Amino acid sequence: MKHIFIVNPAAGLSDCSNDIIRKVESLKQELGESFDYIVHLTTGKGDATTATKKFCEELSCKLRFYACGGDGTLNEVLNGLDLTKDIELACFPCGSGNDFVKYFENPDAFKDLEKVVKGTPRLIDVLKVDDRYSINITNFGMDASVCVVMDKLRRKKIIGGKHAYSNAVLYSILFKRNNRCQIILDGKEIHNGKMLLCAVANAQIYGGGYKCAPDAKIDDGKFQLCMIKALSLFKISKAVSAYKAGTHLENKVVRPYIIYEAGEDVKVIAPKGIALCLDGETSVVNEFSVKLMHNALKFVEAK
Repeated sequence: MKHIFIVNPAAGLSDCSNDIIRKVESLKQELGESFDYIVHLTTGKGDATTATKKFCEELSCKLRFYACGGDGTLNEVLNGLDLTKDIELACFPCGSGNDFVKYFENPDAFKDLEKVVKGTPRLIDVLKVDDRYSINITNFGMDASVCVVMDKLRRKKIIGGKHAYSNAVLYSILFKRNNRCQIILDGKEIHNGKMLLCAVANAQIYGGGYKCAPDAKIDDGKFQLCMIKALSLFKISKAVSAYKAGTHLENKVVRPYIIYEAGEDVKVIAPKGIALCLDGETSVVNEFSVKLMHNALKFVEAK
């Protein structure tokens, strides 16, 4: 098996690529010739996907890819995989969010590269969003708008830089809290009108710690859909606080404003456009579909 480390030097607060290379070289000395590896440093957005596709096409042996970065890097590597081949995906989280690994019993184990390399693959589900894949959570509405707006503000003077996130939140609360769309789950319309936000969850946590789907399991053949209905400015704060803590399904004040259902196939139609986010990767679309792919991926769990 060939171990391929896709390293994002821009992930996190500082470049950890040299540290990763040293750790990989140390593992080579420990494991010997059986540990055959390649390290690829990404050069920009989309390069992790491009490089992963190239390795899948050019190499015929069993492959294990390591996404070394944040959730965005993990998503890019996933979208470069040829899932018809004997391929495994592992994650060494060194980004700012790293929400997907929080699903597992021992998320800190993923921070130890040796434990990741010696980890055990298991079959997990994947979300197919039109022609792309999502391993964690696909969300749309106000919270996805925050990511879209933040990307636009990031390089602007005064309102950008370190103020980009807070200004993006403020803008989205003021102008993107009423998102009009139709949601069809497993062939049945469950919503048609305004809503605040919605998450289609393979795992449980996203957005830096929001536990939107406390019942989600990554291998049960179902995703969990959690939608918060349109709310007044006064009610948004309480609803979002419960949503982040994962208590929204038991909260008597918040629960009436929530649609929470399991499913395998959802279609969303938003004629005026809606912000969409796949594991942190954002776009604005008019419609899309999400299908659950059961046991589609071998993911390496560190213990």
